Amino acid sequence: MATTETQLDYSHALIAPGQGNQKIGMGYELAQVSPAAAGVWQEADRALSDHLGGRKFTDLVWRGEKIELTKTENAQPAIIADSLARAAALKEQGLLDNPGWHAGNSLGFVVACVDAGAMSIEGAVQLGIGRGEAFKYAIDRSPKTTMLALRGEAIERIDELKEKYGIEVCLMNEDNQVVVGGELQNVANTTEYLDDQGLGEAYFPLDVDAAFHTHYMELAIPPYQKVVDNIDITVPTKGYLVGGATVTSLETAEQVRKELVMQLTHTDRWSEVMHHLRDQGVTKMTELNETAKLATMGRRMFEGVVVPVKIRA
Repeated sequence: MATTETQLDYSHALIAPGQGNQKIGMGYELAQVSPAAAGVWQEADRALSDHLGGRKFTDLVWRGEKIELTKTENAQPAIIADSLARAAALKEQGLLDNPGWHAGNSLGFVVACVDAGAMSIEGAVQLGIGRGEAFKYAIDRSPKTTMLALRGEAIERIDELKEKYGIEVCLMNEDNQVVVGGELQNVANTTEYLDDQGLGEAYFPLDVDAAFHTHYMELAIPPYQKVVDNIDITVPTKGYLVGGATVTSLETAEQVRKELVMQLTHTDRWSEVMHHLRDQGVTKMTELNETAKLATMGRRMFEGVVVPVKIRA
């Protein structure tokens, strides 16, 4: 870690959410009251102009159709832009000091790279569209897949479900929530089995169009690797950056690049990231999301974790 910031707070972690948080209008109200947030969205408009044939990205996110925004290639840069805009607004309002730790759930790792000083906002938005397009490339050429969140006793059946239906672990969200994925029929068989076992309340489907973080995304690696290689990535300069695939503090640009690509097919071990942060003395978390889903999971996992004040609109 190279540090240019002074007085970093190593009890404080800045965390960013992953895909599934997209919705029409996200970030609009904040952009109307925060020049800093509006500036991030304007930068996203510029960065994504060619991708949308000259159409403003904000038109798609704020006034478009849900089915269009839900597409992976649009949802990913939208979530990245929203999180970065929230970080900018927090700093503008004096509500964010200098967190010493940075992490992101799945896609949120790209945002964490910016927060840690390893990447620019433009680079992150470009990665978001490149990541989404790489996933789309794999999705269009692979069997149809989806994801399912398991809770409680259903988690105890994962090994059995893997053997019976070939599902894979995609995300370890918290100690009591694990996301699995697989082909549509295999996931349907999984839910039918859980229903038969009286565990109908122990799972819920996710609003995604593929089983991310599984071998089904292997075809996404070559096109995404090209995008990653063309983005300016540096040593993290604002504290520690933790990856969800390796659950380690990344200290070089090459480690960051490797983590970005590994995330396509490796389980995102978010619950282990949270434990790692706690072991390092983190007691406060600021989540760059409208609703503090990740921070709430952190409070459930660790008694005493404080979630700082949210943005004032």
